[in-house]
Amino acid sequence: MAEVDLWPIVIATTLWSVAFPLLYYFYKWVLDTFCVQLPLDCIRIPKELPHPDPPGEAQDFPVPLLTATPAERQAFMKFRGCIEGLEELAQEKPGEGALRRVAEEAVRYKGELVDTKHGKWDYEHFELRKKGLAFPVREREREPHPQRARRDP
Repeated sequence: MAEVDLWPIVIATTLWSVAFPLLYYFYKWVLDTFCVQLPLDCIRIPKELPHPDPPGEAQDFPVPLLTATPAERQAFMKFRGCIEGLEELAQEKPGEGALRRVAEEAVRYKGELVDTKHGKWDYEHFELRKKGLAFPVREREREPHPQRARRDP
């Protein structure tokens, strides 16, 4: 009978069952400890649903989350298809957990809008070769870098 070397199986089993879960919990701990959530006073939600997002302009959501009315919070969450916890959002002062859910959904929605806008622009510009398209995000005017400023003799 041939002798079978079991060390590769033992090492693979150890990695999959012990090392990888430990790495997962370590990385989760690092993210939870050193990365912070967005402050709720910085989060905004859209007033008009769906939010208007014309080409060439990146419009911010106009309503600060903490000053939004319960109806605005509920309408936004219904629009996004999140119907759990709407009763808590109907209160004038909902709990932080409910506000965090709205904040996460607002950030997710803004990301989807940006992703859709850039994807459409990329397709039309590079695939269809359309000319004169407005870039998806408004370019902000800024002062030139002092070291790169053109010096007139």
